[in-house]
Amino acid sequence: MKERSKNKINLHEKSTYEKSLMRDELWNFVEKTQGVQVEPFNNIILNWKPYRRIVGYSIRYANEDMKSSELKEAYGILIGLIKDETIVIKDAIPMVSGDRAGVAYENKQYVNMDQIDASIYEKAIKDKENEFIIGWWHTHPGFGFFFSPIDTITQLGYQVPNPHAIGLIFDFSKKKNNSLGIAALRLKNPNRGMRSTYEDISINYKPKRNVMLKKISKIIIQIKKNIKTIEENIKYIQINIYNKTIIQLQEKYCLISEKDAKYLLVNDSDEIEQNLYVWDEEEENDEDKLPEFRLGIENEIKNQKENLEKLKEEKNTAKYEKTRIKMIKKMKIKLENPNKIFNTIKENYNKKKENLLSYYDYFDTNERTLLERIDIFILKYGKILDELNLRIEFNS
Repeated sequence: MKERSKNKINLHEKSTYEKSLMRDELWNFVEKTQGVQVEPFNNIILNWKPYRRIVGYSIRYANEDMKSSELKEAYGILIGLIKDETIVIKDAIPMVSGDRAGVAYENKQYVNMDQIDASIYEKAIKDKENEFIIGWWHTHPGFGFFFSPIDTITQLGYQVPNPHAIGLIFDFSKKKNNSLGIAALRLKNPNRGMRSTYEDISINYKPKRNVMLKKISKIIIQIKKNIKTIEENIKYIQINIYNKTIIQLQEKYCLISEKDAKYLLVNDSDEIEQNLYVWDEEEENDEDKLPEFRLGIENEIKNQKENLEKLKEEKNTAKYEKTRIKMIKKMKIKLENPNKIFNTIKENYNKKKENLLSYYDYFDTNERTLLERIDIFILKYGKILDELNLRIEFNS
């Protein structure tokens, strides 16, 4: 079977989480304990980075300045390792927010987990540390630390294959005085399924609790102060740059291939859900095609180059230069609008993106994917456009 194309999932393969857990180099201890009751490790270290990302993302959707009707839950995954019978949580990746964030885990999040899984593996090789998806986190804005029935189902998904898996819960209303507003929970007996009760696991912090309290307070103030700016910039990028200008540029002056365009530029959310993240083997084997506008430019460059070569062979220098100048002018007119629109897109996008860079760690799957798609589009379209601009000079 051929290798999967980018941003697609073979629904018959094991899930990302299953693959992450079943790597020999990460989970050889699971093989040793098969068939016996595994006693989960209860020593947990929560590093600063995952705590910062959990709070930073969550506070965008639930904080004390919001009305209760405005509060939204958030959901994400935990990256970490097991060392000396201690679970070390090294990162927390925001995935989705909403009224029922844990349930609203859609195809795009699974694709993002697939990409995260690959990056974890690459980092593990580079750093020689066996990091993997160690659990999940979510928020309970204003209603404390417990596993709801939905939470229990989610925790089972993590804990059945990995008895050490942790579920972190953050509640902004519990972050006061000396509390960081976060708790670690685990099911006592996952073999009982939905009937399993849960227990609270003590958390050790790195750096110490008082240091993290001081640091996170500054970040919360900064994010709350700039929530509107963050949302406005993301909305502008989504609506004005991606949905409008980039889509229009590709429709009128299409340069990138049809396959690239299909997976980079989708302005219909239903189409994204139905097509973008489902692996289609027949579609994988389809021949990629150049778009009509690009094909027309390519053919014209080829024809004019052949004409100039004939004039050159005839040693008709005067006619050669006159024809060349005429062709350059003609082709520059054809590429004038693509150049103008593309440069405007790049300029506007870079300005908006610059306003968001310091908050990138607090973006979810949709937001990260949006920026990544635009980055790739600009890279691909810009490279093709630069090459065409060079070729229409008709230099020998």
